[in-house]
Amino acid sequence: MENIFLKYMADRFEKTSAHEIGSHLGPVITISRVGGCSATVIAEALTVKINQLLSSSKSDTAWNWVNKQILSMASHELKMHPDKVKQLVESAEKGMIDEIVDSFTENDYAHSNKVKSVIEEVIRSIAVKGNVVIVGRAGAIIAADIPNSLHVNLEAPLSWRIDVISKKRNLSKQAAEDYILQMDKKRETFKKQYKNKFSEMPDYDISINCKSHSIDQICDLIIKDAQLKKLL
Repeated sequence: MENIFLKYMADRFEKTSAHEIGSHLGPVITISRVGGCSATVIAEALTVKINQLLSSSKSDTAWNWVNKQILSMASHELKMHPDKVKQLVESAEKGMIDEIVDSFTENDYAHSNKVKSVIEEVIRSIAVKGNVVIVGRAGAIIAADIPNSLHVNLEAPLSWRIDVISKKRNLSKQAAEDYILQMDKKRETFKKQYKNKFSEMPDYDISINCKSHSIDQICDLIIKDAQLKKLL
């Protein structure tokens, strides 16, 4: 996403209580995934489709999607050095979030509990404001109690995911499998850090097999479910 959107979301975060309550929270769609299922590509295509749909209905409320921007915003709130922000974002793209959290020291002004807390506050604020698709970052747990929400899980057979990662990263089948299993483990570890505060592990509204559906079909399924829940 563009830096303009990052600034826009940061401004909204600063003006919004992370514990705001009421019946008009959201709407928000969260997308979780296992390694090898590209949630970012789907989130981008999904927001385009949603905005096209809303445009035809003369709605002036645009949707956006966020992924690594959440971590950039958290870093901003922590007043971290730009180099550390860059490290945080680049590593997060590789699915190394829990290692990043563990790597911070008190001298970084980012003790692990503080980092987790700020990430939580950013995600919560974005979800509360609504009209957004949140990719990963335990969004399905943190936004579980928001009334106007839809929680999506992308899955696929391991063999299919191995083929995808092997081709995408030019890895052997064994290396691709090791990468996927490590990524899945890290994501589960990250989600478990929030389960006691908000809910148990994610209770998804819909799970979609990426092997048997195209990106366009996945987006249509999500939109259909969002319409049934009156999010759109």
